[in-house]
Amino acid sequence: MSGNYFEENNKFWSFTGTLGRRGYILNYLIVQVITSLIFMTPLFYIIILNPNVISSFKLNAASGEFTQPMWIMIFSLFASLVECVLIYPSVLRRVKDIIAEDEESRVTVISSILILIVFCSSAPIFVSAPILKMFAAFILISLMFMNGKITGNKPKDEVKRFNWGAFAGTWLWGIFNKAPKTLLILPLLFTTAWLPFMVICGIKGNEWAYKNNKKSLEEFHQNQFIQSGIFLVITPIIAFFTMILLMAATGRILYTHPTTSQKVNTKIEAWAEQYADAAVNLYFTKIELYETENKFYMEPQIWLSLSEQKRATMFQDVVNYALVKENKQTASKETEETMLPKFKQTAQKTKILSAFNNEILAEYKAEENEDNTEDLVINNHPTVP
Repeated sequence: MSGNYFEENNKFWSFTGTLGRRGYILNYLIVQVITSLIFMTPLFYIIILNPNVISSFKLNAASGEFTQPMWIMIFSLFASLVECVLIYPSVLRRVKDIIAEDEESRVTVISSILILIVFCSSAPIFVSAPILKMFAAFILISLMFMNGKITGNKPKDEVKRFNWGAFAGTWLWGIFNKAPKTLLILPLLFTTAWLPFMVICGIKGNEWAYKNNKKSLEEFHQNQFIQSGIFLVITPIIAFFTMILLMAATGRILYTHPTTSQKVNTKIEAWAEQYADAAVNLYFTKIELYETENKFYMEPQIWLSLSEQKRATMFQDVVNYALVKENKQTASKETEETMLPKFKQTAQKTKILSAFNNEILAEYKAEENEDNTEDLVINNHPTVP
């Protein structure tokens, strides 16, 4: 057995030595950044830019859960495979640190079983197995927080504390503390990898800043404590005003170029309408919109799988959908005062019906009585085939 078998090794890709909690968390976050850039970000933009992708999702009437299209399942499975391959060396070293076994074959078997469970939890055949997913999450979290028999006996490094200023301020904090790596957050803001990178900045911030520190460790921590308070306050303020300025600048550009503005508005309206159509068609088997009535047909099993609050919200959503379809040409000019009466009129002629036997699942009734109440009537016990 080599002398460095139990030596701590914080490298991202290595099968030798052991790995402490902090090193494992950092490596796990790096894996999340990589997989987010390669898989999750492209998938996010595909769905955002192509509303028709939503139509490919299917709602299972029996379980009330959405079934992903095959290409997304394969894409997700491949992403999970890459994630497991990348994290496996860290799992191997972490298990070795926790059990402190010098029998390499036993460590390898345990690590392989754990990573196989994590992989299977994302496989399409197990996608509806919440217990397996919970167990996989428990494995990953346990590896992050279990104390290692090897690294746990080492003295604590006082520099390696979580830096809330680096987490919240990222690149602003990085400029102030001469840590250029934090500038990577700027391109990552356009991806799904920004959050794990922020956590990485929080974990590594003190190390990056301490390289340029010319004060004592105590003064360094005091200075970073003050910076953390400042950046936790000013970062949300800066983000808010930056968003306002971007919106104002965009509005100004569109105002000064009316032709471009009209084209942009037309594209946004068409995009929003496509998304609305796709979202509604996920739940309903058939939609009939007439001048005198609006009918939305839903499988009764799906209706029963919804909570009572969700059923009420669902009715409001279909009324809004029908209202937009009715007033598509003038909706942008409507005010709240003029839209409210139209909403009530549309609600009174809208029904959600069972696709099984046309039984009414939800309808809006305006009761003429002393209180002049207006009620949404929900059928909580529809006939099921």
